[in-house]
Amino acid sequence: MKKPLFVLFSMLIGLACKNDVKPGSDDGTPAKTSRKTVVYVSNYPLYYFAQRIGGSALDLRFPAGNAENPSDWMPSAEEVSAMQDADLILLNGATYEGWLMNVSLPDSLMIDTSVDFTSRLLPSGATFTHSHGADGEHSHEGVASKTWLDLELAAKQAEATSRSLMRKSPGQVELFKANAETLVGELLELDREYKALSEKGSFPKPAFSKPIFQYLAHGYGLEGPSLGWESDTALDHDKLHEIGHLRKDPGIQVLIWADRPQEATVNKLKESGIQSVILNPLDTQPESGDFLTGMLSNLQALKSVIPQG
Repeated sequence: MKKPLFVLFSMLIGLACKNDVKPGSDDGTPAKTSRKTVVYVSNYPLYYFAQRIGGSALDLRFPAGNAENPSDWMPSAEEVSAMQDADLILLNGATYEGWLMNVSLPDSLMIDTSVDFTSRLLPSGATFTHSHGADGEHSHEGVASKTWLDLELAAKQAEATSRSLMRKSPGQVELFKANAETLVGELLELDREYKALSEKGSFPKPAFSKPIFQYLAHGYGLEGPSLGWESDTALDHDKLHEIGHLRKDPGIQVLIWADRPQEATVNKLKESGIQSVILNPLDTQPESGDFLTGMLSNLQALKSVIPQG
C-alpha cells in the first residue's frame, strides 16, 4: 500500500515542478521584450529623416521641438540625463548645437550628420574673437549651420542618419535601407528642381533679411547680401537709404525673409521695386505638412518672383 502512495506523491511533485516556470515561452524561457531604439535629434530636419527611415521601430525624441530656434535651446538637467541613456543622438553639426558647449554626453552616442561634407561648410559671415592665454586674441570666422537648405547636403545627412540607425538596429537593416533610398531619391529630385531656378539666369538678384540662408544661396546660385534686418522692425530712414543703394548698385529685386515682415515694409519695398519672399528655414516642424512639403513651398515662393515670358 505504501508504494502507490509514494508514486502518487512523486507525480504531484513532478506536476508542480513542471508548472513552476517563468512567464514567456512554453519551456520556461523568459519572454523577450521588444524595445524600440531610443533616438534623440537636435532639429526638425533630422527628426523628419529619422522618422522616414526608422518609422515605428524608433522611440524618436526631439526635446527642442517647441523652441523658437532649436540651435539656441538649452536642455534641462533632466533632459541631459535622459539623453545620456539614449541609444543614439543625431546632431546636425556645423556648429548648430551651441548647447553642446554646456553639457556632457557620451561621444559614443553622438552622430554628427554633416561630418562627411566638412569641406563644403560655409562661413556664417560672423567673426568671433577669443584669447589663448599668452598667445593673445585670435579671430575665427563662424560656420553657417543650416546645411539642410542645400538639399544635396540634406540627402547626405539622411544617408548618415540611415547608417547610424542600421548599426543600432541590425534586425531592421533591409527596411531602413529601403526607406532611406526612397527618401534620398525624393530629396535629390527636389534638389534638381531648385537647381533649375538659376540655370537660365532668370532669377532676380536677391538679398536676404538675415544671414541664415547661406546653403540655399550657395547651392542654387542665389548669392546676395544679408542685411541683418528683423521682420518685426519697421523700415527707418537708414534702412530706406540702404535699400536705395542696393537697388542701384547690385540691382537687388527680391528680399528674402525668414519671417513675415510688416505689411508696411512689404509695401514700401514694393514701391522701391523690390519684391518680398518668405521662406521657412524649417529648424522646427511647419504648422502643416513636413520637411519635403516645406521645401517645396519654399521653391514655389521663389518661383513666384521669376519674371514670366
